[in-house]
Amino acid sequence: MATAFQNAITAGLAAAGKVAGLTVTYTTTAGSVVLDGTALRGQTDWEMETQDGLAERWESVDWLLPVADLVISSATVTPATGDTVSQTLDGITYVYTVCAPPGAPVFAYLDRGTRTRYRVHAKLTSQT
Repeated sequence: MATAFQNAITAGLAAAGKVAGLTVTYTTTAGSVVLDGTALRGQTDWEMETQDGLAERWESVDWLLPVADLVISSATVTPATGDTVSQTLDGITYVYTVCAPPGAPVFAYLDRGTRTRYRVHAKLTSQT
């Protein structure tokens, strides 16, 4: 059973989706699904040390996606490396490929208690 705090987080995320939700298409090898006005966009800045002891900076565009909406062919989809998120703005389609720095997961649950949203890390890979 969810706590009052977890319920507040879930309600806050739902409200944010209604105010700032974006429409994107999530695509896997199994097909695609349009998330109509429910995706939120964020960013993660990573700082890592290479094997040579050098500092490396890595930025990702993060897509905050409702777990319940990520369904393709009646199956819930778990984000995976190589999946894509597409967004069309002013006639230009931006494609983001799901990926993360070496050794890091490509997604995490944004709300760990109730697990209603994924935070999916991606990089802009094309625009047409």
